[in-house]
Amino acid sequence: MIVALDLETTGLDPQNDKIIEVALVKFHPDTFEIIDTYSTLINPGIHIPELNSTITNIFDTDVEDAPSWEQVYPTVSQFIWDCPILWHNVYFDIDFLKAYNIDVSDHEIIDTFMLSNVLMLYEKSLSLEHLCKVLQIELTDAHRALSDTIASVRLYEALVCKIHNLQTPIQEIIGYIFSRSDDLGLQYIYRTFFTKTTLHHGEWIQKVFDNIPVKSAAHEKHTGEVQEAPEAFESLIWSFPGYSVRQNQTKMSDMVSTMFTSKQKYIIEAPTGIGKTFAYLIPSIIHAYTTWEQVYISTSTKALQDQLYFKDLSFLAQHLPYPFSYSKLKGRKNYIGIHEFFSFTKDGHIYSRHEAVFIAKVSYWLTQTLHGELSELDYYGQEFSFLWDIHADTLSTNSKENTYLSKEFFVHARKDAKTSDIVVVNNAILFQDISQDGAILWEVKNLVFDEAHNLEDVVTQALKKSIWISEVDKSGHKILQLLEKYPHERDQVEHILNTIDLQIWLIEGSVRSYILQKTPSESKYRHVLIGDDFFTPQYLDYDVSIVRKTLDASIIDIIDILGKFDDVLYLQFSRYLRVYERLRELYSVCLDPLSKETFIVTARMQEEDIFLEMSYLHPGKYLETHLWNDLDTCLLTSATLQINESFDYIKWLLSLEDFSGEVISSEFDYSKQALLYLPDDLWNIKYNFKQVVAFLDDFISVVRGRCMVLFTSFNSIRETFTSLGPTMKKKGINLYAQSIGWGKHKFIESFKDYADTSVLIGTDTLWEWIDIPGGDLQYLVVHKIPFMVPTDPYFQARSKLFKDSFLEYSIPKSIIKLQQWFGRLIRTKTDTGIIIFLDDRIHTAEWGKMYTHSFPKWIKVRRGAAAEIVRLLWETQKNSL
Repeated sequence: MIVALDLETTGLDPQNDKIIEVALVKFHPDTFEIIDTYSTLINPGIHIPELNSTITNIFDTDVEDAPSWEQVYPTVSQFIWDCPILWHNVYFDIDFLKAYNIDVSDHEIIDTFMLSNVLMLYEKSLSLEHLCKVLQIELTDAHRALSDTIASVRLYEALVCKIHNLQTPIQEIIGYIFSRSDDLGLQYIYRTFFTKTTLHHGEWIQKVFDNIPVKSAAHEKHTGEVQEAPEAFESLIWSFPGYSVRQNQTKMSDMVSTMFTSKQKYIIEAPTGIGKTFAYLIPSIIHAYTTWEQVYISTSTKALQDQLYFKDLSFLAQHLPYPFSYSKLKGRKNYIGIHEFFSFTKDGHIYSRHEAVFIAKVSYWLTQTLHGELSELDYYGQEFSFLWDIHADTLSTNSKENTYLSKEFFVHARKDAKTSDIVVVNNAILFQDISQDGAILWEVKNLVFDEAHNLEDVVTQALKKSIWISEVDKSGHKILQLLEKYPHERDQVEHILNTIDLQIWLIEGSVRSYILQKTPSESKYRHVLIGDDFFTPQYLDYDVSIVRKTLDASIIDIIDILGKFDDVLYLQFSRYLRVYERLRELYSVCLDPLSKETFIVTARMQEEDIFLEMSYLHPGKYLETHLWNDLDTCLLTSATLQINESFDYIKWLLSLEDFSGEVISSEFDYSKQALLYLPDDLWNIKYNFKQVVAFLDDFISVVRGRCMVLFTSFNSIRETFTSLGPTMKKKGINLYAQSIGWGKHKFIESFKDYADTSVLIGTDTLWEWIDIPGGDLQYLVVHKIPFMVPTDPYFQARSKLFKDSFLEYSIPKSIIKLQQWFGRLIRTKTDTGIIIFLDDRIHTAEWGKMYTHSFPKWIKVRRGAAAEIVRLLWETQKNSL
């Protein structure tokens, strides 16, 4: 027999939290028939936190008459006995059982979460609820122990069926890895459901490699004589099924066409709803088709990059009357390195549970993927640390010595990009390429930036260079391990590494003292800007020039010693040598007082580790020097590029003096589609959180769903969720709070499934990665103006570039963010929405007018009591019944 179990608890700490419910289900291992069940609430003897009650729906009153753990212990222990144990993410529950004197560490433990991680490759959530929904398994009363436990049995049954349905090579690939694990649960799965393997490691590698699909070239570059594009934009749009011509879309398309033909650079503000993607893609394709010049499309996110590639360009390739080729290219670390992955699997190594599941999952995925992008999978727990060992950002990936070169995904992606008419990249790889003088891409002459409103932040992030001191230590140890068979060279390198460690120790001590001096003693987050005062004897009481010279010479000496080895071994060294080269670059900037004219240097301390980071102070100057001047044509487009009907802010910020600014008007009737409401009786936003929560209680109780509340801190989210969650649940309203109880995918999926009775609570980062179309979102409540955090080192450094940093920098950045929020609330001509802005400064401060003026023209703006908007909505809903 197998015993499935589930616990509900007061928290996540087995040493301090208590069990409040236990459920056990005994079932037959072959037929999956349920033989026996046991379930009971347990009185924990302590208060159940409101946060947990909101998630589990178990309250203090539910357990006050329940038995104690001591009373149920004999039954639970006897029920489990020596049976294999099954559950979803079982190791959380097992830690609690161990704390309660039930040690099952010698049992065969079958985790359906781990098994789903291997077999359900492309599911964005592995929560029990989501998997049951996908596999059509009944799950009622989720987050209650017995219901969840029975569902886990049915999930196990479905996963076993998936194992049986695997093709023979895949069964052999996964079975081999499970057979080499020391995990008793994986051993049980292997013995029970897989044919005994006879493979040795080299044969396993060859089987995986042979089953990696070769991507076919679906869109070859057109050949023959170049012809004029056969049709105008309007005619093309009319030919698309389900599409109609929009005047403003045609206007933007004409602008982009003019840009290409006259070799100009444009900024175009194109509001939501005009179809700007086709408005720039079609002229770009026509230009590439008629001139044979490549056009690069650069996106701010990889998600948008994939959307353009898989959705928009795929559609146009099917429906445009002339052939064109397109491809996408991401940075090396986005791709799996086949050579690196096989090296990671280590012949003769006994795998831990986490290693075995990770290797089995990636091996299975390799037989399915066409692009080899690591982001196609989701990762959990220790798996994130494994990614560092298998990505393609190594010299070995495209080395002639690489046995697996013929199928390396990055090599193929780069080859495809070289011959494509349209190349879709993301900003990270674009700027990485620029910083490396074109090492990845080729000569870029025609460039389109989509979502250009956040280009400052994207450039900053893409050009960041950083290092942890612990990362250097680990790299040194790895180099010495690789030199074990070469004692003479090992002794030489070890001596040099000791010299480097001494220089690091000096600098690390200075940086640590500086951080401690600049941050409060009770601070958990210590992140500071390296300022002028760092370069004083208080912190640097030694000759910095000697430290720099010693560090430079030592790293060069190591490179010289390791460079004498053959190419195969040097390729293994190269991954770790890059860390030292990055260290040298960072320290040369960090220890140079003149560097602040060009760079922002920051330092962070986490526990005992020190983190150094740098990026460019003025992104616009960097872009002007390294990009704008080298382009023939360039388009920056977004729905939010102006501040108070002017491009002055973004032109100064990004050095766009040679760019012509154009504005496309919106086709939405905001006077009928949107309302901006400003409550004026909630007092000062700095001190009125209780009033805010009380208002949200009334407001959410009326609208019930299709609502999002945005805060600027996670503390506010937690307080609101804890205060309102239980009462809203009793009213049949679901509150989904960012980072509380749900993963990202489940969070959004649950909202979409039950939008009428669901409310999202999050920060601005939530808004950046969600997409809720079709009227599922109608109410947006904004707590505070989303100013940058004043202590952010990058904000501090850039603020010094302005005479009045608040009016000229802080306010414009927050306005653009607010405009983005609004633009995603009203997305079609049929959408309606209400924004409620709770920050009183928008109507009490002189500068508050800058915000009301930044919303679309003709939008209705009302100011009044908080209770008034609640009353109006209540009457509207009552009249609609």
